[in-house]
Amino acid sequence: MQSLSNSMGVRVITPREEKRRAGIITIRLEKADYMEVTKKLGEKGIIVSPRFESVRMSPHIYNTEEDVSRASEELKKITG
Repeated sequence: MQSLSNSMGVRVITPREEKRRAGIITIRLEKADYMEVTKKLGEKGIIVSPRFESVRMSPHIYNTEEDVSRASEELKKITG
């Protein structure tokens, strides 16, 4: 989750406190359209879904830690 918040124009909505987190990661994008980002990540094999003008990942079911890292790298390219 930390690697996602380091991306430019990406704000992690998911609480950082472990006891307040669920099994999802939700991000908001300042410099990119969330629907377009959802599409581009999907094309890279990273399963995400658009939710309320945000992008949601589910590392507990659909995404591995590697997927989260790959998503971070892709977000840097997309929002760069």
